[in-house]
Amino acid sequence: MKFNRTAVDPVMGGKNSLQIVLLTTMLLFGSVPATLGGSQLAQTEENMKAMGITVDSHEKNGITELTFNDEGDNTKTLAALMLLRQHDIVSRDVTETQTRRAPVFWASIVATVLTAGYIQAFYADSGKIDRVKAIFNLRAADDYGRVQNNRLFSFSFNRALYKEIAWDNFRWDKFPKVAPQFELSEWAQKQMSEEQAGDELKLPGSGD
Repeated sequence: MKFNRTAVDPVMGGKNSLQIVLLTTMLLFGSVPATLGGSQLAQTEENMKAMGITVDSHEKNGITELTFNDEGDNTKTLAALMLLRQHDIVSRDVTETQTRRAPVFWASIVATVLTAGYIQAFYADSGKIDRVKAIFNLRAADDYGRVQNNRLFSFSFNRALYKEIAWDNFRWDKFPKVAPQFELSEWAQKQMSEEQAGDELKLPGSGD
């Protein structure tokens, strides 16, 4: 996939992925939703829930499986991107027209930021958990208007990697590169190819 790199390169402004999750929620809703117990993970889950994303977790064969489900509300995705743009976290070269023309691509950008922030909080609050497998699902309509869950991307993670990352300086766009087995689904690649015909954008980790 060919994309104009300047369209997606963020200017982080000294904020890590978890801080971006918090800032985005505050910008969208004017305040941070109340948390249960006040833990970093509970706060992050509440913030993501406010943006229409839920996280299911269960244990299987010693591996924690996480499933992120995005309701696919393009209005929230667009609002989040425009607010992050205003605060120089996403490049100001990103336009509203670009986001409307490529909803799956830009949803994947938001999903990557939020997922990186969640993983940081997850390991910070879950002292005994080591290996994780994760899937991010996006609700979207097919060519016939039928709305269904579609896998956007998947990846694995582990505690050693969590400890290795300097989270205060970590750029969200490096997440697809450092997360083991990070893979865009065939559905996502097909949707992006259709959206981006003639455009020049690039999702980190998707190849040239």
